Amino acid sequence: MYFNKNFFLGLLFIFLNFQFIAAQPEVEEEIIEEEEITEVELRKISLNQLVNEILSCTESEYILTEAEIMPDEKDIIFQTDKIFYTPYVIKSLNFKNKSIYFYDCIFTFPENSPLEFEDLTFNKFNFVNCWFDVNLSIENCRFNTNYPVKIHNCTFTDDFRFIGENSEIEKIEFVNCTFNKSLDFELDVEVFLMKDSKFIADTNKFLSEDEEYTFYQLNFSEHNIGNFYLKNCEFNSKGFKNLYSINFEATEIGKFYLEQVKLETINLTNATITKSLLIDSLKVSGYIGVLNFDFPFENSNVPWYNIKGEKFCIFQNINSSVQIPYQPKTDEALVNEILYNDLISAYNKFNAMYHTRGDITSANGSYVEIKDIETRRLKYLYQTNPNFNIYLNYKLNVFLKYFSDYATNPARSLIVSLYVIIIFSVFYFFTFSKWDGINYKYFIRKYKSLAMYFMSEKSLQEFYFNEIENEYLDFNQFKIKYLNKKNKIPFFIRLFGAPLYGFWMAKHRISIFVYKKIEILGGTWDSLTISRKVSVGLIVSFLLFLYFLFVILIKSINAFILSLNMFIIIGFGLIPEKGLAMYLGVIEGIIGWFLLTIFTITLLSQVLQSI
Repeated sequence: MYFNKNFFLGLLFIFLNFQFIAAQPEVEEEIIEEEEITEVELRKISLNQLVNEILSCTESEYILTEAEIMPDEKDIIFQTDKIFYTPYVIKSLNFKNKSIYFYDCIFTFPENSPLEFEDLTFNKFNFVNCWFDVNLSIENCRFNTNYPVKIHNCTFTDDFRFIGENSEIEKIEFVNCTFNKSLDFELDVEVFLMKDSKFIADTNKFLSEDEEYTFYQLNFSEHNIGNFYLKNCEFNSKGFKNLYSINFEATEIGKFYLEQVKLETINLTNATITKSLLIDSLKVSGYIGVLNFDFPFENSNVPWYNIKGEKFCIFQNINSSVQIPYQPKTDEALVNEILYNDLISAYNKFNAMYHTRGDITSANGSYVEIKDIETRRLKYLYQTNPNFNIYLNYKLNVFLKYFSDYATNPARSLIVSLYVIIIFSVFYFFTFSKWDGINYKYFIRKYKSLAMYFMSEKSLQEFYFNEIENEYLDFNQFKIKYLNKKNKIPFFIRLFGAPLYGFWMAKHRISIFVYKKIEILGGTWDSLTISRKVSVGLIVSFLLFLYFLFVILIKSINAFILSLNMFIIIGFGLIPEKGLAMYLGVIEGIIGWFLLTIFTITLLSQVLQSI
């Protein structure tokens, strides 16, 4: 009985365990089915329903999520007939005590039927993760000043405009948004913040626009901004010629910050920065309109690398509403002296700001660009009215550009001077110099000595003795007449003379030892066997090769030192050269004097700027 009971319990355990294992797939399938059930379609809601829900909401917050807002036949009450379009207008409603939030919503409206919010009052107003397939306007609306208008992770396929004749927005922020057409502010904004956003032009939207008009992807023209912050944003016009990036024309801005922004064209014409200006990591592929652009010198930080490359321009309207950038790059542009002077004035304003802040690198960069434009104009003036004075100024500018970046780069001056020294040293290499004595006769003399060695029975040691015979006799007489006169010459005098003689003897003995070791002939050349001639010929050829390398090295060093000497000290000593080398030395001396003078001025200019 005991065995049967245990056996029964075992079977029961196995059965229950099997049931548990078999039930797991069913649970997983139920979970999957439950997750699939949670994916519901967006709720369809009309404008009339939206307004009624907001007005009837008893809570302080109205939140609409996962909905598609699109007009139906009942929304005709919101329509207003205008000449070219029929907008839907929601106006004159008081949502002052309401905080309205749209999450994961889509606004879909017919073409030529914009959506306008007009004369509304909000406590809070936010769009998050929304898609706007509609031309949207917010006009004369009022917002609680304690809360910013937040628009995050939204996409606008058409225009988005804020309009207000006597109203302003305290603070508005855009984060990670995409704009396919334009964002316009026709009212004042106290704080504007935008980051991680993109303006990517929709080709279909702009193809139908007027070609005789200039459009901007972000527009603040003729309105004031307290604080403007733009970070990590990109503007792309997709090649439309009349579509520019940002417009601040006639705008007054308190604090202006651009950081990590990539754009094509920005218009700062008649704009004023009153408090501070900061620009960093800005990439401009088009133009920067700078006519009458004012900013505080002390509180502006705009490193020149952000705006270099002749981006500055003067926007002008010629017989249309298209803004055409003026830049003095063609003869037609260079002839306009008024616009040229306005542009140079803008450049000088930035250059003065850099000097005020002590940013020498940016000051030099802006000055070089100014001088490049000036040089281009001098060339044009000379071509239209040939004049020696203009020609000389033009050529001096060209030379100063190459030599020292218009006296802003001392290091470049030294490098160019080194090039001149090296070029003249190449000429001196092929001329005779008293410093090394190497010329045509020198090689003839050496050749004769080498030929005599192979033709005679004398050894290298004997040839060496013949070469120093007179010198040997002189030092031997020196020893006999002076060093051996112990009683007639004071000891300390002899003590000084002994090393002189000893040094020469040591040199002499070392030379004899070397000649003994390298003796390879041991007779005349014609007395050698064929195998011996081959081995000796190879050794002699190798030694001659080393000798020529040595001669080239010595000649090169002497030529470089001579060139350096002529470059630096012309007029302060005799020229150690004769013939052609003498004339080359005079020419190099004049060039050296001129270049060193400019280098001195360049160096002093940079030193004085740093004080």
